[in-house]
Amino acid sequence: LESGDKLARLSLEIEGESEGRVEMERKVKDMRTDIQRLQAENATEWARRERLETEKSTLERENKNLKLHVQELEETIARRNTNPTQTPEYKTLQTDVYERNKELEMLRT
Repeated sequence: LESGDKLARLSLEIEGESEGRVEMERKVKDMRTDIQRLQAENATEWARRERLETEKSTLERENKNLKLHVQELEETIARRNTNPTQTPEYKTLQTDVYERNKELEMLRT
């Protein structure tokens, strides 16, 4: 009777270990599925991050160019608002006119 009890007990232990092994394999399978899902999510997030970084760089470049353009426009407006007799272009033209008038006077005499 003792060996029959021992055999029944061992059989129950083996059955319990077998059930535990099946449960462990199910958990491992679930974990692998979770890892694959997380890896896919991570890859998607990295691609999104890279796209956003590219967009950010493009916008920063565009912003810089727009600031330079605004500065140029402000300088142009400032030049137009100054007294035209104060600009270097005007002074050059004035000198040219003076020189030509001198030449004309010389030719007339």
